[in-house]
Amino acid sequence: YQRRVRGQKPKMGVCGSVNHGDDLMDSLRAFREHFNLYAATAAGANSPEESCAKREIRTARQILDDFDKGVVKMDDQDELFVRAAEEFHGRKATPQEVRDLFRAVTAVKNGMDNLSIQRPVENVEMMPEYVGKALETKSSYLGQQRAVGRRETTS
Repeated sequence: YQRRVRGQKPKMGVCGSVNHGDDLMDSLRAFREHFNLYAATAAGANSPEESCAKREIRTARQILDDFDKGVVKMDDQDELFVRAAEEFHGRKATPQEVRDLFRAVTAVKNGMDNLSIQRPVENVEMMPEYVGKALETKSSYLGQQRAVGRRETTS
């Protein structure tokens, strides 16, 4: 519940809260959990974990976009990005990974979207290793399925 100041809209984050730092960390943590479960499902299966992972990566991207555009500022923003990159990568992040966090999150979002519409997954090198490998595996499986489907229709 947010109290409104007369004439002003309450300032809320993407998730309806006022702490963008916590929202970002929660989204990246939830993304990793859902994505790892999605990666363990059979390739080509439309799992609920896929849609949950997509929702969380979109939320994280929107929060990072707000930081990037200067809509949101925090005193400990640099420390937040270090922790967020470590959460996203699942290990200690390099300084380059911290700087490229927004681009990496965007690459994962776009990669998952492309996989959904059976397009090639691009910018795998920008993604955390666990994400890139899983998306490449699922993408190659779908490519094989499409090739099999084409052969069956031409016979």
